[in-house]
Amino acid sequence: MADLPQESRQYQTKNRFLARGNSLPTSTHDPGHYQELLKRLWELERSHSELKEQFQSLKTERE
Repeated sequence: MADLPQESRQYQTKNRFLARGNSLPTSTHDPGHYQELLKRLWELERSHSELKEQFQSLKTERE
């Protein structure tokens, strides 16, 4: 892929990204978009921590 022009490489990357069922943001410079992503990331990290705690307590109960 190194011998392809830059635009073609970007186009192929975009197509692979979209083929996996992802969608591109309408504007990559939209601060609201990044705020939403950060909020979602924070929620996922929080729920991950809660699940880890539940798992640890279940493991301790089982022992």
